[in-house]
Amino acid sequence: MHSDREPDAARKAHKATLLQRANKAHAEQDLHTLLSLQLEIAMIDTAQLAGMADAQFKMFSAALKRQLREVEHKIQGIEFGIRKSFPEVDDGAIHPQRIQRAFEASLLGLDEARQEIDDLLARAADPKALKVWMRQQQWAQQDIELDAAAALEAFERMVMAELRPRKRRSR
Repeated sequence: MHSDREPDAARKAHKATLLQRANKAHAEQDLHTLLSLQLEIAMIDTAQLAGMADAQFKMFSAALKRQLREVEHKIQGIEFGIRKSFPEVDDGAIHPQRIQRAFEASLLGLDEARQEIDDLLARAADPKALKVWMRQQQWAQQDIELDAAAALEAFERMVMAELRPRKRRSR
């Protein structure tokens, strides 16, 4: 591949370009590009392709499989992060449109929360409005507690009715 060893100017320039690409791919540990370059070089020199041993092909294949596993592992990590950030996307394949919709829904929720905080801060500035709001919150909490107590009482009545012995009908 060294262009210094090539007497033909056109082939010398082509080899120099290939060598630069190979050096860059090697520095980036980009095995796919290195293998592509190897095939490109082999296609230029058919004698080299014919002389390539099965062991080399097996070595390339093993290296590609290893890189594929690494890429798949990275993809799984990215998908895990997306599914953790957007639980509503967790039920199927991850598509950019679904992520976009989930992101927009999250932004809408954050905007609503920000608006609620702004409202609370505005009430806090006015003591009378804050007292009214606090009373409303207490009443809402009492309503919730009353609803829960009523539901529990109804459930207890239903259970007791089921446990009560039933009269048998005589024929």
